[in-house]
This record gives sequence, C-alpha cells and structure tokens, in this order.
Amino acid sequence: MPNIWGYIKNYKWRSVYFSYFKIIIIGIIIPFILFNIIIFIYYNNVLKNEITSSNMQSLMKTRNTIDVLAREMEKFTFIVSSNEYVHSFITLKEGELSGFNVNTRTNAISSLLSNFIITNDYMDSIYIYNSNTKYIFSIGYSGYLDNVEDKEWYAEYEKKGTGNFVFTRTIKDGKRTFPVLTICRDLQLNNKNDGLLIYNIDLKKLENSIHIATFTSEDNFYIVDNNGAILYSKNNMPQNIKENPAFNAILSNNDNQAYIETKDKNNIYFSLPSEVNTWRFISSVSTSAFSQKMRNIRNILIISVILALIISLLLALIIAMRLYKSITNIIALFQTPEEREHSNNDNAGGSFNEILYICNNIMKVMESNKKIEDELSQKLNMLRKTQSIALQTQINPHFLFNTLQMVNLIIMHTIKEANDATLIISPLSALLRITLDTKDYLIPVSVEVEHAQKYLQIQSIRYEKKFEVEWDLAPETLTMKTVKLVLQPLIENSIRHGLKPMRKRGKIKISAKIQGGNLVLSVWDNGVGMNKEGLEKVHQLIEEDIIRENDNIGLSNVNQRIKLICGDKFGLTITSEENNGTEVTLTMGMISTK
Repeated sequence: MPNIWGYIKNYKWRSVYFSYFKIIIIGIIIPFILFNIIIFIYYNNVLKNEITSSNMQSLMKTRNTIDVLAREMEKFTFIVSSNEYVHSFITLKEGELSGFNVNTRTNAISSLLSNFIITNDYMDSIYIYNSNTKYIFSIGYSGYLDNVEDKEWYAEYEKKGTGNFVFTRTIKDGKRTFPVLTICRDLQLNNKNDGLLIYNIDLKKLENSIHIATFTSEDNFYIVDNNGAILYSKNNMPQNIKENPAFNAILSNNDNQAYIETKDKNNIYFSLPSEVNTWRFISSVSTSAFSQKMRNIRNILIISVILALIISLLLALIIAMRLYKSITNIIALFQTPEEREHSNNDNAGGSFNEILYICNNIMKVMESNKKIEDELSQKLNMLRKTQSIALQTQINPHFLFNTLQMVNLIIMHTIKEANDATLIISPLSALLRITLDTKDYLIPVSVEVEHAQKYLQIQSIRYEKKFEVEWDLAPETLTMKTVKLVLQPLIENSIRHGLKPMRKRGKIKISAKIQGGNLVLSVWDNGVGMNKEGLEKVHQLIEEDIIRENDNIGLSNVNQRIKLICGDKFGLTITSEENNGTEVTLTMGMISTK
C-alpha cells in the first residue's frame, strides 16, 4: 500500500491511478446521466401521450354520443313538422283551440313525444309551442303561456329573436332542481314560423350516460357554438369565452374538421368539432398532476445519479488499487529471477491466479520468440546455401537451344532428309527457349500464340492430325500483354482429357478478345467433356492454394499465376458438359505493349 501511494504521489495526475479513475468515471457516469435524460424525456412523452390519448378518446366518445342525439333530434324535428296532428295544432288560430279534437289528436301527439323521450333517457321533456295562440303542448301538462310555470325559454326566445337557439338553464320540478340544456327549433309550416319545438335535456343524466363523468374534478368539459358562447360547462366558468386565450386559439382555427391541442400555464385544451352542427367540444385538463409526476421522476433520477456517482468513485478506487497491486507484482516478477522462481512455486502450490498466468505467458512468448529467431537464422543460412547450389546448377537456355539445333543438324546430315524427328526438335527447341527464359513473366499475346502454335505443331505430329485447330483472335488483342505460358497448358488439357479418348476427329478453338475492359483468352474443344461431379472436383483442385501433383497441375498452375500477377478477381473458369465438350476461359487485366 505505501508503494502504491508513492507512485500516485510521484506521478500525480499523470499516474495510472488517475488515468483509470477518469476513464471509469467518464465511462459510467456520463452514459448513466444520458440514460437518465433519455428516460426522463421518454416518460415525459409517455405521460403526455397518455393524457392526450385518454382525453381524446373520452372527448371523441362524448362528441359521438352528443352527435347521435343531435341527429336524432333533427330527425325528430322533421318528423314532428311532417306530422298531420302537429300540423293541425300549430296552424290553429285564436279561438279555434276549443274545436281541437282532444281525444284523437292530442293522444297522437302525446304518443309521438313519449316514444322519443322513452328512447332517449337523458331527454327530460319536449314542448310544442303554437305562436298564434301562445299555447304550449307537452306530456304531463299543457296550457297557455301565461299559465305554465316554465317560461324561461320564452324569455330567451324573445331575447334572441329567432327560434333556433341553445342555452343552459335550471329547471325546478317540485322539490327537485336540475340543470338542463334547452334546444329550440322553429317549426316552419307553409313557409313561415308557426311554432317552436323545445327540447329539454337533463344534463345530469347526460353526464351519467356519456363519458363526461370520466373527466376529473380538476378537469372541465365544454360545448361551445361557433359564436364562442358556452352551451354547456361541466364546471363553472365565465360566460365570455373571449377572456380565455386558449379558447381563442381553438376558435380561431378555421379548419372545422381538425383536432386541436393548445395549452396555457395550468391546463391543456383538447378540441373536436361536431360532425352534425357548428358546435365544438372542448376538454380542459389540469397539468398539475402531470407536473407532479414529472417532478417525482426527476427527483428519483437525480438521486440515482448521485448514488451512481458515489458507487463509481468507490468502484474506481477499488479497481485502481487492485491494478496497482497487479502492476507491482508483474514488475517484481520481471526484475528478479528469485521472484520468477517464487511465482513458479506458487503455481505448483495451487496459488496460481490471472496475474501469474499473464506473466508466465509473457515469459513463454519471449522464450518462443527467441527460439523462432534462432530457427529463422538457421533457415536463412540454409536458404543462402540452397541459392548458391541453384546458381551453380542453373542451365543456360541458350546452351540447351543450341544443343538441340546441333542434334537436328546431325540427324538431317545422317538421314539426308527432313523427318518427324527433325520436325519435332525444331519447335521443341523454340518451346524450351521461351519456357526457360525467366527474364519476363508478361509477354505479348502474339508471342504466346506463337508458342502455342509450336506446341500444336508437335502434337499434330504425335497424334497424326487427329484434330483440327481454329483460331479466332481479335486483332487488338495481339498487342496486349498476357501472363506467360497460359495457352499451352490449356491446349494440352484439351488434347489429353477431351480429344484423346474420342475415336472421331476432334476440334479445338482458341480465341482472344477484349470483354468488359479485360483480356479474355479461351480454349474450347468438342471432346468427351465432364459430368457435374467431375467438373466440381476440378474446380476444387484449381482453387486450392497448394499445387498438387495430379492430372490438373497445369490448370492449377495457370490459375494461381494469374491471381498472383493480376489479382484475386482474375483467373480461370471452366464450363463443361458430358459428351459435349469443355471450354476453359482465362480473364486478365488489360495491359498494352504500346
């Protein structure tokens, strides 16, 4: 421990301790903080989406329910306007009411109103008002306007000056007082307004029947008309809608079909337009609960960051101390042979650990490297000796060429005429001269063709013209450079494996062309070919890195030389079909001799 603190004191901020300390702090705390930020943003979006989704679903269900009610009322208004008994009642003049058939007509009208009220639980009552006689007909009671108790709707009617209006009010029915939404509609008969149809909707029943009740006590729900007037409010709110900027933003939106979301300091407002009329349904959601949840999440994340920082500090200290101890142990092992011997004894005694494992492997690598250096030195000496012997035994190609020419002249002098031996020796000497010349590994295509022709001249004598040869050489290819000695092995392969087993006369076609910016040489024969298994075996042999001593050594040699000189994307390809011939294609990079 004193040595460790001595290292820290000597090297200070440059010490390994502080280097690893900073790495551990940066590697743990910064990612953790970023992770917490991502979590905070994620939950913030999740809560917002939950609030939006929940309120929009409730708002949409409420809108749809009220729209259904509105459609039913519009449909019922049309039915009432078309009913002959209602028509008879509405068109009555002053003094004609006494002649109205109570038993038949009033019963029919009562049945009409009752059926609609029964099918709509939140409908409290419906009035039919005759403007000529100021007589009101409803279920339960009827009479002249001056004699009925509920006349608030008439005051609103006179105030508005029209029969089509909506407002919220309170009705007292005996001991019960409850809020209603009153909707008035003109009954137009004979192209003039002869009366009114008044719907009184019990708002308490409506709240229980639809999803308004799902809004919390801090939230609110409004029905607003196109003039900004509040037709309904779940909680108390000033009637002047223009005082609230959020409502102004909603109502100023000209797209009546759009979903709108706005917010102020304390609330988020969601709005949907009615699909039936010009109403707009607005929900107001308090942000206090949302803000409190986000504060709780933020506090938890801050505490977790502080705890992670403390844990990281302790963890960094422990790791740094163990690292220093391991370093001092390794230094001790390499400084003194005694310590190294002691480590081997510990290993034998069962106290082996990862530090000793590392040290032992380092020493093994050092010893192995020393052995490799010694072996490499010995092999280099052997290579020099081998090169010296090879230089001493190297055959001069000019000497061999001249010797064969001399043998040819002796045979001709002895026999006094040209024969097969002289015809073979002359092209053979030329072949050997090109083959043994090691100065150039790239030669013009024209020289390679000449070399192939010399080989074919020898083979035609040997096989007594058992095959014919066709040349298809593009003129522009003759000046291109090719890898040396590539055509002869392919021609030999065609003769030996393709044409030799045939009884009939065969054919070899040798071609050269430029294709895709590359030089392409090919040798085709109409020989016996190969089946799929044989072709696959040949492909495997020529693709191996090791050149094996077998019948396909020439193909493997050519393929590997092309890849070594031109690159791995070039080389040799074979296509063959049993009893239908074989074609070997060479593809090389294009190099001009000009």
